[in-house]
Amino acid sequence: MISEIEAAAPEFLVFVRVSFSWLEQKDSNRLVLDWADQYARSNYRAVGLVDIESMDRTVYSWDEKGVVATPRSEYFVWIFKRNDSSRGAQAAGL
Repeated sequence: MISEIEAAAPEFLVFVRVSFSWLEQKDSNRLVLDWADQYARSNYRAVGLVDIESMDRTVYSWDEKGVVATPRSEYFVWIFKRNDSSRGAQAAGL
């Protein structure tokens, strides 16, 4: 999966941080999750945050230039947009 994502260099990445979504447990292999964190930080900028604070309250933060909000709950979704320079580097094989 990692090589497929790197080769595709998608315009957007969506990272769902909801424990029951991944069924992550203390002995789960975190390779993809750890890689995704580093890959997103290096090649993308956060443009959206969906912070699921409770069953009754969800806070949405959107900014094309970048979201600076920090999730307040343990359940959230990040939306990342590829940096323009990242696609050029990918196409050049860098």
